[in-house]
Amino acid sequence: MLTAVRTALLPLFVLSVSFPASVIAEEAETFRLEYQFEIGDVVRYSEQQNAVVLTKKGGASEKTKQQSITEKHFKVLDVSDSGEARLQLTIDRTVMAASFNGAEPLRFDSESEETVPAVYESVAKTIGKPLAEITVRPDGTYVSGHALLTEDEIKSIGSGETGGDAISRNILIPLPTDAIQIGDDWDEQYQVSVSVGKNLSKNIKCIRKFQLKSVDNNIATIQMRTALLTPVRDPAILMQLVQRLPAGTIEFDLEQGQIIKRELDSDRTEFGWSGSDSSIRAVTRRVETLVTDHRPDSANQSNG
Repeated sequence: MLTAVRTALLPLFVLSVSFPASVIAEEAETFRLEYQFEIGDVVRYSEQQNAVVLTKKGGASEKTKQQSITEKHFKVLDVSDSGEARLQLTIDRTVMAASFNGAEPLRFDSESEETVPAVYESVAKTIGKPLAEITVRPDGTYVSGHALLTEDEIKSIGSGETGGDAISRNILIPLPTDAIQIGDDWDEQYQVSVSVGKNLSKNIKCIRKFQLKSVDNNIATIQMRTALLTPVRDPAILMQLVQRLPAGTIEFDLEQGQIIKRELDSDRTEFGWSGSDSSIRAVTRRVETLVTDHRPDSANQSNG
């Protein structure tokens, strides 16, 4: 039973506010958060993820540790007169490791010539290949898109989110359509797919809530938290959601028009997924950082 849980979890690796008087005095100041896309831009990110999952059933327990470092990018293929951008998404490299109950970690490096462990074979097939092309508006709203991978390849790197905009949510967040003040908030709704039986699945509605916390030197700090909209009481379903409801902060560069850092954490425990004597706790952390300026090389342009 614990082995089945381990297998299911392995691929998962994507308010009241008070202000000081000085801030209140400046509350009329507004900020426009908007992505900036230019044809030929390549925006690169480095992402680190860590997860520790402890499952218990009766007197048995299993502790799983997972780590990954991923280098990925999106390229701007086209920008319309209205500002809609067509983006191509690619994972360039990944290094992954998983250990069970303190045993020697199972490792995979997409740049290594060593034999790929069976559990990572599907992931290995996606490295260096465009994942999808999507079209988004300057506020990050998904317009259209299509996958460039097979269904099995998509599942191997997916988060369980459904809908055509699922991939776009892995690299962008929605932004307000109008200028906002510090303390303003906005949200987006989406769905995740969970298993409810052999070959059967169900969509669960979720919501991501965002709030502008501060702006300093053109860097906007945004707070994000995730919650369920669909009432869920089935422990077997809650177990599948244990890593999918993170909270954290996002830093957005107003001048560059890009996310420069994203830090998301989750620490959740669910009981009863396999009887009253069962439990699962998952502690996860994801840190994503912009690693290069997204603008084309101006020196090369000037020399051309």
